[in-house]
Amino acid sequence: LNSESKNLGSGSGQQIVTAIENPTTLNALWWVREPNDPDSRGSAAACSEGTATPIQCGQIIRLTHLETMRNLHSHNMKSPLSRQQEVSGYGQGDGKGDNGDDWKVVCSSKYWRRESRVHLQHADSGKFLGASSTV
Repeated sequence: LNSESKNLGSGSGQQIVTAIENPTTLNALWWVREPNDPDSRGSAAACSEGTATPIQCGQIIRLTHLETMRNLHSHNMKSPLSRQQEVSGYGQGDGKGDNGDDWKVVCSSKYWRRESRVHLQHADSGKFLGASSTV
C-alpha cells in the first residue's frame, strides 16, 4: 500500500491510498498498531515498549502510515475510481483516529507470517481490502 500527503479530489476528500506492485519508497511503510479501541475489540497491542510481538490470525490491528501518521481507514462511501467501498488515510497526522481504522488479519496459520498470504477485513463493515489493475 502506498500513500502520501495528497487528498482525494472527491468522495471523502481524505488522504489517497493506492496499491502498488513493487513498494520501493518510504510512502509504502506502515506501522502495525493496536486497534483504535483495544478494550472493545478484545485485541492486544501489536507492539509493547518497542518490542514487536507476533500478530495472530484473527487479531484486530490498525495500520498507520509512517510518513503522514494517518491510519488506513474505510467507511460507507464509494471510491470515486472503483465505485467500491473507499479506503483512505484518516486522521490529523497524530496517529489517532476512530473505529473505521480497525482491520482484522485473516490468514491460514496461527500467526501472520512474512511472505505468506494475508487478507485484511475491515472490522466495522466486514469488507475486504482489495485492488484492481483495471481501475
